[in-house]
Amino acid sequence: MLVTGPAAKADEQMMCLIAGASLQATVWAHERSVTIVVVAFTPTPPKPPGMMVYFDSQLIAMDPMTAVQPEAFVYRVATEHGERVLRVMVPGISPGVLCVRQVVVTQP
Repeated sequence: MLVTGPAAKADEQMMCLIAGASLQATVWAHERSVTIVVVAFTPTPPKPPGMMVYFDSQLIAMDPMTAVQPEAFVYRVATEHGERVLRVMVPGISPGVLCVRQVVVTQP
């Protein structure tokens, strides 16, 4: 995944983001719906960061991250066939740190 903004690699499987940072990947939709699974948590529970998930320009989710251990967040999206951009980001004014362990896209 492409990383933009203030972020740090915590280990080989995890990227931690702060306000304004994002992870982005281009995916191919073969089906009319996809399932997006984001495995993430925050190491800063007193200051929970926001997490926004976009599929192309469509905002799929905007939630405060309160999980203190890696947890799976599942989103189902209707889409058209073709190339799409998946983005997970922390809003620009969000406090705290969001750590993303895994992002998976599945298609039925």
